[in-house]
Amino acid sequence: MKKSIFSYTTLFISISYSLFANASSAIKSKENQTNEVLKVYSTPLHTPQEKMAIPVAVLTQEDLRTNRSASIAETLTSLPSFHASFFGGGSVHPVIRGMSGNRVKVLHSGSDLMDVSSIGADHAITSEPFLSQRIEVLKGPATLLYGGGSIGGAINVIDSKIPMSVPEKGYEGELQYQYDSVSKGNTGSIGLTLGEDNLALRLEGTKRYQSDYKQPAPLHQGESSRLTGSYQDNQSANIGASWILNDGYIGIGYGEQHRRYGLPGHTHFHDHEEEHHHHAPIRPPLIGHHHHDHNHEYPDEQHQHGIPYIIMDSKRWDLRGEKNNPFTGIESIRFSAARTDYHHDEKEGNEVSTSFKNKGDELRLTFTHQPIWGWHGVIGGQFNQRDFSAQGEEAYIPSTKTKNHSLFLLEEYQLGDFRYELGFRQEWQSLLNKETQKNNKQSASSISAGLAWNFTQDYFLNLSLSHTKRLPVAEELYANGVHAASRTIEKGDPNLTAEAANNIDIGITKVTGDIQFNMSAYYNRINNYIYGQFTGAELNNGYRSLQYVQNDAQFKGIEGNIDYYYNQDSLIGISGDYVRANLLHNKGNIPRIPPYRLSTYLKHHLTENLSGQIRIDHFGKQTKTAEYETSTASYNTVSLSSEYNGYLDQLDYTLYAKINNIFDAKGKDSTSYIKDEMYLPGRNIILGATLTF
Repeated sequence: MKKSIFSYTTLFISISYSLFANASSAIKSKENQTNEVLKVYSTPLHTPQEKMAIPVAVLTQEDLRTNRSASIAETLTSLPSFHASFFGGGSVHPVIRGMSGNRVKVLHSGSDLMDVSSIGADHAITSEPFLSQRIEVLKGPATLLYGGGSIGGAINVIDSKIPMSVPEKGYEGELQYQYDSVSKGNTGSIGLTLGEDNLALRLEGTKRYQSDYKQPAPLHQGESSRLTGSYQDNQSANIGASWILNDGYIGIGYGEQHRRYGLPGHTHFHDHEEEHHHHAPIRPPLIGHHHHDHNHEYPDEQHQHGIPYIIMDSKRWDLRGEKNNPFTGIESIRFSAARTDYHHDEKEGNEVSTSFKNKGDELRLTFTHQPIWGWHGVIGGQFNQRDFSAQGEEAYIPSTKTKNHSLFLLEEYQLGDFRYELGFRQEWQSLLNKETQKNNKQSASSISAGLAWNFTQDYFLNLSLSHTKRLPVAEELYANGVHAASRTIEKGDPNLTAEAANNIDIGITKVTGDIQFNMSAYYNRINNYIYGQFTGAELNNGYRSLQYVQNDAQFKGIEGNIDYYYNQDSLIGISGDYVRANLLHNKGNIPRIPPYRLSTYLKHHLTENLSGQIRIDHFGKQTKTAEYETSTASYNTVSLSSEYNGYLDQLDYTLYAKINNIFDAKGKDSTSYIKDEMYLPGRNIILGATLTF
């Protein structure tokens, strides 16, 4: 297969060379760069956000300036229908409309991360918010654009690793620093872009250390209030270079990421049942023990029993390019290629218990054609493969090789105040079990239709219908062993078939005036929904047996926000979201679903440069739980923030301060595997600064 990958890459480079060979040079402005980011990555047809048939939330550089957190999921938690699922501090996963895991894709500039985060809740997502320039969240099925079963949604993190323009003054950069009190954490990042004539060079990196975070209270009397094993130590660095032209660019980038983080609640499997014939010594749970200050560097080295932790390394190459008007009938051609070499060890003390490796390749090529009979669209193809292996005592998934090929088409037609959208995607997947040499081959077709109606000057009605499919992944087909993160003994089913999701989404948006709002309602019926079903009571070591099965399911909900601008930049607003997810035919509830949330907020500009905000969030109780799942109580959080924007010569700077969860509310995360062993972070004072030049 390596030969075929290199053949594909050679083809891409050959195409790019032929397209760019006779192009003339020019320097793009900063404004044009922003437009390129929107055009290339977010909406292939350059559609304004309010005219999208599917709901899309966008966080610009200005929005991210003071909202960046240690993870992508935490950065986005203020968005309606978006929640963060905590496995301590080092691994936090996004939940969109009640869906997570392999049903929600996190991408970097349209490319798959190719880590192993979808395989386990204790596996971190290799996306760094402090190196992002823009984040877009596609709610609902995003299978047509990104494939791979993203029927819950997709998060596209747009980065600056590969420059798309030459800085006007020959250089530009940014510095960021953030401190948080709840984990005594420090995060710093730096980015610098240099350029002259047609060549641009990008250098960037980040460093973060956070110790075990402080909970509002200890779970049990006599225990520490800090969540043992919730620390993290991360660093990443990227370098990229591009050749910039007046009608395109081509660039290459390389990045490395290294992480070490603890695993709260992650206990190894010690079976007391005779039929398993396993007689390892019993260890007490690793949550809530006292720290013993031995002056070691990491909390796991201070703990008398040893805290499991992960050491992760990821290396990635990216190749991207675009050419406008390459030949008659085609407005633009874009391509990307990525190769990732991912590895992590799960350790206790100095011993490696399990090693995970994932080598991934992805190629993507799209053509935007000029209107044909009024229809304007994009046609493209995508290929990716994953070579995955796990070895050790918790290698519950066999080594597999997954190959996925796809073709897709997205078209739009504008007629007066109506914008129509049609899409189609066809996927072919083969998933080889290397241990048995059995190859699971399946295909899936997905279609969508959408309407955006600008029925008055300020109002848009958005409607989308879709029939999408998600092919089963390796753990659902071939799992066979202990999964310590969820404390389960998992068994896959190689006969599982594709999920078929039928989704309707309707929304109304008002984008100008003193009152602005965005509200949506959706219904998603999923035939052959794949989930892990507990097959018996809890064993006396705390583990349960879990079998992957299929049943019909439904997700339905509402979400939205209403803002009143009582001044040009000052507003008061409310937002909220609710999702109900259950199995049909009286089979029960789907596990780990977020509760409803209601929020109110006030943002006021005291001066042109100084603003402040107060936000109150109410999280409802979650009692609609699956079998063997515990409920969670309601709780409220109050947060304050202030931001000052200043200008000094050619430097722009922002100083900000925030206090999250002022009253130290005790909240539990209903979406977490370890919700019964942890509280969410308590009162947190955050101080930060950004500098751009």
